[in-house]
Amino acid sequence: ILPNAWKHAAEFFDLVSEKMFEPIHLIRNDLTEKNSALFKELSFVENQLKENFSTLEKIAEKTTQSFGDMVNAQKTKQLKGYEKMYQRLQKAEQSRFSDEIEKLESVYAYFFPRNNWQERVINFTEFYQNNGSELFEKIYEQLQAFDSNFNILSLDSRAKK
Repeated sequence: ILPNAWKHAAEFFDLVSEKMFEPIHLIRNDLTEKNSALFKELSFVENQLKENFSTLEKIAEKTTQSFGDMVNAQKTKQLKGYEKMYQRLQKAEQSRFSDEIEKLESVYAYFFPRNNWQERVINFTEFYQNNGSELFEKIYEQLQAFDSNFNILSLDSRAKK
């Protein structure tokens, strides 16, 4: 159950989809990669690196086995080094986008308080207190008896008098 304010934030981060069930670190990485152009540049470098090693492997086929083994070993070493650079860039960019990541994590925490299902942590009376009997009407309207999919119910919180 999401109040409208949380719903808009969840939609902004594309969490009102199957994506919300991914681990938070993957969602955080995805947000960082979408917001930073540096990952595209680094991906271009990776492709060039792979093309260069492809050319070297073709040359190695024309020589001895030991040279081919050396090319493969260097390829493995260079690609592992690339992976470390990629991870380091993710960390650096995540610190740069820390405000957005903090907002994302707060929305995610509302869906999964204390890393658990919302209904196992938040008692329905909290929602009932803000929405009254309208809560039950909305739940009844949205639920399908034999549908096992998750439902996200968005409610306007009524102002307390």
